[in-house]
Order: sequence, then structure tokens, then C-alpha cells
Amino acid sequence: MPADRQCIACQQAFLRTHCADKFRKRLGRVHPRWGDGSLMAFALLTYRGKRHQDLGNRAFLSALHAVLDQLLQWRQIQAARGETARRAGQVSQQQGHPTGPVWRDFEE
Repeated sequence: MPADRQCIACQQAFLRTHCADKFRKRLGRVHPRWGDGSLMAFALLTYRGKRHQDLGNRAFLSALHAVLDQLLQWRQIQAARGETARRAGQVSQQQGHPTGPVWRDFEE
């Protein structure tokens, strides 16, 4: 995959994995196309039958580096969103308003 598309592909994979995890937690079964919410399940279901690359292959290592870099960015964004949601819930509780199920969805 060209380097310029790796970022987009990673973000799509992380979002689908996140949705699959929410699906599994809510319905008690794995998502039919995206697995159980783990990156490994997503990769195995999505890239089934693809040839495994040698760890000495520069293109493979570059792609792996891009995935790990994007994963770190994804986790930082998710952590920031969770903190924002927790703060909003605290403010809402201080004002006497229930937080409701919307805020619970952001908690891990």
C-alpha cells in the first residue's frame, strides 16, 4: 500500500476495531466482519489469505512503523476524548444533571 494511504487505512482499521469492541460489549458476541474488537482479530479477518511478509523486508517494516505510529496517535486521541467526557460528566453532576448513557459510552 502506498505510504500516503497507510495513515487513512490505519485510522479506518482502528475505528472499525473500536466499533467491533463496542459491539461485542453491548451485544455479547463478536462483530461478523470486524471480529472481537482486537487489532489481531481485525487483521486476521481482513487480510485472510494474504502472504506474510519477511521481517527483513523494508516495505513491510515501513508499513509496520506507520501502523505503530498511528496506533500511538489513536490512543492519545482516545485518552483525550475520555478525559473530556469525564470532565463534562463531573460538571454535569455538579450542576445536578444526570450524565446519561452518552458519557458512559466513552469510558473504558
